[in-house]
Amino acid sequence: MINEEVLGQIEKAFDIKLYDWQRDYLLDKPFKTPTSRQSGRSFAKIIKLLLTTEIKEREIRSFAKYESIHRQIYFEKQVLEIDNKLKSAGIKTKLIRQGGMNNVI
Repeated sequence: MINEEVLGQIEKAFDIKLYDWQRDYLLDKPFKTPTSRQSGRSFAKIIKLLLTTEIKEREIRSFAKYESIHRQIYFEKQVLEIDNKLKSAGIKTKLIRQGGMNNVI
């Protein structure tokens, strides 16, 4: 479950301040999605995916909304990097690592 405490842990783990729309999105509140690039949409989507959806490592690419295999690979890399950072900060995720190495703290 994502709540204000978890948002604070995320901000601390990544040394960032979430935008108001990201906070609302992660808390399932009404929000207006920004249309500009570099606005944190992918970051917020990945955080929500990792904290709310049980996903196997080999299935990550199926959550990417891109047809290009190169974009899917990049999305997968982003998910794994964000997952590692969340877990290093003690934040439990729902990603199931291959080979039984779930690493959930």
